[in-house]
Amino acid sequence: MASQTAQTAKGNLNPYVCGEGIISKIVKPVPNTDIRELGLTEAYDKINKIVVDTFFTSMYIGLCSFTNKIYEEDDIFCRYIRGCANTHKIPGGMIQSSNEAEHFLECCNMCHNIRNLLFPVCFTDLPNDVKVPRSSKGNNGELKISYGNITENSAIWRSKSRDCLHIKVEFGGPLERFQKSVSLKSLMEVNCVKSISINPRVYGDDYISRQTDNAQRLFNFFNQKYRDFLAEEIIPEFEKENIPFKLEYKEFDFTQPVIY
Repeated sequence: MASQTAQTAKGNLNPYVCGEGIISKIVKPVPNTDIRELGLTEAYDKINKIVVDTFFTSMYIGLCSFTNKIYEEDDIFCRYIRGCANTHKIPGGMIQSSNEAEHFLECCNMCHNIRNLLFPVCFTDLPNDVKVPRSSKGNNGELKISYGNITENSAIWRSKSRDCLHIKVEFGGPLERFQKSVSLKSLMEVNCVKSISINPRVYGDDYISRQTDNAQRLFNFFNQKYRDFLAEEIIPEFEKENIPFKLEYKEFDFTQPVIY
């Protein structure tokens, strides 16, 4: 590959030589695909792409996934997608966002949960520290119990192999931790949890009304899509297993720390 001297934006020559491929990436302009300026179809496609990209770990430092603009360090951050403990291997699962586009992250969280048929544990009232049912041991066949916790940033999902709702848990000592999935119903029984509160979050009507027209359309779209997903895919699973539950929708509060 032919090499050439790199040139800065001010026209000064850099004191190093690199290949054409690197030069093309450096000088190639970032596509202007600010989600705030896109119609509903294009914005939805962009959300889907951002979610898929969380399975890759390379990032353009300082580039907001939603606005496609470069920001200073204080104006941009990385955040894990909600429920990614079920789907990603570290360091995957992160989205880079600017402060001004932070509220679009919840569209990605909804999209990720819908694509993977997940419901985040953080939106339930299940206790964090739990007794973990493991296996029957000994001649009397008593259930072996370990003490552990529900896996951080995990989700409830339907196990196709066992045809029931499952949840990820961890147990063991400080130097060696074990992780497994257990039946949600079994976990509730062992921990004497009689019923579970399900509190999905959506964009509030008042909050939506204060956004731009494009953002209003996108947030309303995901609100409805997420409600349909819960009604068609999640709630029927609880009913199928006769797991007592109480469903109550709540609103995202962007003035408070994010819930995981």
